[in-house]
Amino acid sequence: MHAFRLFVIVLLLGTALFAKQSFAASEQDITAALDRWQKAVETGKVDGIMKLYGKDAVMIYTFAQSPLKDRKHIEDY
Repeated sequence: MHAFRLFVIVLLLGTALFAKQSFAASEQDITAALDRWQKAVETGKVDGIMKLYGKDAVMIYTFAQSPLKDRKHIEDY
């Protein structure tokens, strides 16, 4: 699990470098966000998971041919 969290942290931080709007997030903030996401996924309730995604969210999933660029596709995933 630690390796997965590290991977996600690196991915999030790397993505932030290319974001149109810059923001500052501490490792603690990122860890807290990952904890909220993990707990939401464990419930299996899609509505709770989707509340964690912004309106303009983009999801890059494992072995993706292309990113999911709208909420409907993210929800279906």
